[in-house]
Amino acid sequence: MEFTQLFFPQRTFSRNDVIAEVIGSLVGILLAANWSDWFSQLLASWVGTLDQLLVRALQAYAVGYLVFSLFPFDFMISAGEFAGKLNADGWGWFLAGQTTERGAIVLAAKLLAEMLAVVPVGVMLGRRNQLRGRSATGNALLYGGLLGLAIEAIQFLMFSGVSQGASLLTRIGGMYLGALFWQERRRFRDLPNSGVGKRLAPWLGLLYLPALVAVNGWFDHSWHGLELAGKTVAETRFLPFYYHYYTTEQAALLSVAAVALMYAPIGGLAWLRRLSPAVAFWLALLVAGMIETSKLFLAGFHPDPTNLLIAAFAAWSLTSLLRQFYSAVADEVQQPEERPVKVATTTAEPARIAVSSWFSLAGTLALAAWVAVDFPIYSLLLAVLLLAYAALLWFRPQLLWMVIPAALPLLDLAPWSGRFFLDEFDFLVMVSLALGYVRTRALQRGVYRDWWALAVTGLLALTLTISALRGGLLPLSLPDVNAFTNYYSPYNALRAGKGALWALLLFGLIRRFEADGRDIRGLFAGGMVVGLAGIVAVVVWERAVFPGLFNFADVYRVTGPFSQMHTGGADIEVYLTAAVPFVVLLVMIRTLWARLVGILLFPAATYALMVTFSRAGYAGYGIALAGACLVILLSPRKGPEPGAPPVHANHAKGLGVFALSRWALPVGLLALAVVVALPIYSGSFAQERLSQVRADLAVRQAHWADTLAMRDSGLASTLFGMGFGRFPERHYWRSSEPRAASYRLESEAGNVFLRLGAGLSLYMEQLVTVQPHRDYVLHLALRSSQPVTLSASLCEKWLLTSGRCVFGTAASEGRQWEEHQIRLASGEVGAGSGLLHAPVKLSLQNTSAASLDLDNVRLLNEDGADLTDNGGFSRALDRWFFSVDDDLPWHVWSMPVAILFEQGVIGLLAFAVMLLLGVWRTGRRARQGDIMAGCFLASLLGVLFIGSVDSIIDSPRFLLLLLLLCRVGWMWSETVGVPAMRLSTPQTSRY
Repeated sequence: MEFTQLFFPQRTFSRNDVIAEVIGSLVGILLAANWSDWFSQLLASWVGTLDQLLVRALQAYAVGYLVFSLFPFDFMISAGEFAGKLNADGWGWFLAGQTTERGAIVLAAKLLAEMLAVVPVGVMLGRRNQLRGRSATGNALLYGGLLGLAIEAIQFLMFSGVSQGASLLTRIGGMYLGALFWQERRRFRDLPNSGVGKRLAPWLGLLYLPALVAVNGWFDHSWHGLELAGKTVAETRFLPFYYHYYTTEQAALLSVAAVALMYAPIGGLAWLRRLSPAVAFWLALLVAGMIETSKLFLAGFHPDPTNLLIAAFAAWSLTSLLRQFYSAVADEVQQPEERPVKVATTTAEPARIAVSSWFSLAGTLALAAWVAVDFPIYSLLLAVLLLAYAALLWFRPQLLWMVIPAALPLLDLAPWSGRFFLDEFDFLVMVSLALGYVRTRALQRGVYRDWWALAVTGLLALTLTISALRGGLLPLSLPDVNAFTNYYSPYNALRAGKGALWALLLFGLIRRFEADGRDIRGLFAGGMVVGLAGIVAVVVWERAVFPGLFNFADVYRVTGPFSQMHTGGADIEVYLTAAVPFVVLLVMIRTLWARLVGILLFPAATYALMVTFSRAGYAGYGIALAGACLVILLSPRKGPEPGAPPVHANHAKGLGVFALSRWALPVGLLALAVVVALPIYSGSFAQERLSQVRADLAVRQAHWADTLAMRDSGLASTLFGMGFGRFPERHYWRSSEPRAASYRLESEAGNVFLRLGAGLSLYMEQLVTVQPHRDYVLHLALRSSQPVTLSASLCEKWLLTSGRCVFGTAASEGRQWEEHQIRLASGEVGAGSGLLHAPVKLSLQNTSAASLDLDNVRLLNEDGADLTDNGGFSRALDRWFFSVDDDLPWHVWSMPVAILFEQGVIGLLAFAVMLLLGVWRTGRRARQGDIMAGCFLASLLGVLFIGSVDSIIDSPRFLLLLLLLCRVGWMWSETVGVPAMRLSTPQTSRY
């Protein structure tokens, strides 16, 4: 065999191959001598029963899996080889360096493939356990851990082996899933024949296709044109397995396995849709053909026609196997297998989990794994918290209504992570929706349908969809490195619209809780109070660190925990206004300890609102506060509703206190608000702000006129607007107002760099750890076609306003890259200790009239350590976050004008009807004596007032909050037969 290879191109003679072939022959002889009966049974099973075939196939797979895991058996045999292995990146306690080279998407795909590869072994274990009278999943975690530990340990002893702790977890998960799959196999036997399978297949396909294209480099590789694609076609070899021939055996085997796993899910989807194996074959051939064709346009890829054959065969095989397997399961159900007789016990069998629950849990695990691998900061902690939250919702799904409003202001890591298109709050909402829908009962037939609400919601969803499509999604363009890092991106429509998407999906959950007779308004109110408490804590810290708690002459305006305010906005005053009615409710009707908490929170919230120095915020807060107090005063005191339980003595005592202080408490709260607000209101900065109301109104009116003038002419733009999330980009190109500076990632020869444009001030920033009285050196590379100057600074800064700073500049006139060094002596910057230590940011600003290119940013301390992360922008803008001084170019100073610009007359009508429906129904409930509805109404009116002179829907979180305030307030209506929440009923004592 080795001699004949001398006559084949690219093949060589190797004594090692001869040795390996002799060893293989000896192993074969030993196997034939000791396990010949097993091989005979394996061959006979092909003409025997399906159950026999399944057993032998699983056993053969287990042997093949072990052989494949250890291939090519290149064990190390010297101390020097072990030392080299220890210093290489082929191993890691959690992740090995080699596994992360192609990015998070490929890594996640590899880990998922590892898990799925162990599933058949878990099926074999589950069958063996049941035959022995045990639980199918018994010892599955233990055996999975032992298998993973053994394989990873042996891999560590091999040259080509990659050993990592994450693979231990994937094998544990795969073993357990396989055993669980065997245990629940009868529940799946009718899946293709039921409507569930047909409904699941499209959704699974929507999950599968983005993952498929991501693994094949669509999102992390650059695309080129037809000219290079033509050259690639000319260089492509169409002979089957040509590229497998010109590589190592290990690479060829891994390639075949990877492609088969990549396209096998098409066979599973075809089986769910009750399609034949032949159809699965052609579908996989078509999809693989599209993927391989796309590689003509992807830098660093080349198509392999053999992958079409592998894909088609893999899909055909899986569909055929699933058909055979479930035929055997059906026969097993008709003729149950004999099992050992068990002694009856009094222990109840655990309730079985629905199929949808497994999909939800799998999705949650996949999301957590992706976060752990891909998120730039605190990734593992965030993944663990998401899993803990999912476990909490599994047992208490109603708590999502408290967590979401509480996390809305507080779960914000954008200044540290640099991510604002898809962030940590979105992950939390995804987990909430996944667990919320599977842990609540679906609406039953005959349940009351609120057709008005459905019609209004449908109209809003339709207008938002049209606006998003007009906003840049059509014509469809492939995402590039700027797609999810820039407000000028066409995909900004998705960022802006995700708040509405989350709200509409949560509406469905609200309807389920409503139909089940569970009031979530108290939980929502409690979450708002928790969020307000967190904001107050951040504001107090922010004031103490920067201008001082009682320095009301300084121009510093707080932003709290809201990173979205890096381009301006009214986020903090909107949330404080929305939450204060629930603090009033807490003060009015709760027990003594809770009332004390409310009394402490109320003046603190008033202080936080006043130091925003937002004139619209002052008015909106006053409207919400006055509305909440008025609702309490005018709410009728009626006896318990018919059928309600008797009032507890403690509750009656609390209600008695309320009766005595019916007027005193609201008046006292208003007086307390005045006492807190008066010193701030009388300060020089607040008076200066108030004196400019007339001039600022003229500026706003000119801004509104300019905004509407930027629209296209024509009926389509009038009716449907310019597109959701398109205002920043349209302002950049069309506005008569000063233009904002731009930023954009560019790539040349595989090197990614940052281009900063000219315009109004824009600071590209990163939080760094700086100590006072130290010398630092900023290294960077600059390039420009014209003379430019880059300003660099180290500033004590939270979000918008800087404290102490040190500055430096670098000038460049060359068209080639130039290395620069800027020396920055920190001085007092970074002074302070403990909680009073101010955060320090490295800020980079283009102060020129021309654009400049920036790369290789490094801030070195006296020891030569680099304090920055991702200074070469290889991970896009991870860890970088920008802020501006002027917010006019970034959002419209009026929500109605913003809606008219982006969504047109139809969108404005849809929003108006939705808001009117919320105000009308919530107000009707308030007039009936429901104080909780009254507090929601006060909150909504205060927020809408602020929205009349500032935009709040360009922030996805606050678009979500606005829509939830419209819907949650009237959720308990007479349509479900639940009494209103009045002061004298027991419900008033429960949040």
